Amino acid sequence: MALRTLFRFAVIDLPLIFIILQTVAGNNPAGQVAFITTLTYIFLAGANLCAGKQPLFRQ
Repeated sequence: MALRTLFRFAVIDLPLIFIILQTVAGNNPAGQVAFITTLTYIFLAGANLCAGKQPLFRQ
């Protein structure tokens, strides 16, 4: 299962993220950083909501 997830991330998700990044932000470095930051926050929120996982941030 873990290898399948890693394969999917490396082969499908990373190139897709790069294509979307270049389409949305273009060659503007500030736009690319802002877009990647937003994607990172969304990823962390999704990882935090996964069933059976510990919260990323304890309250």
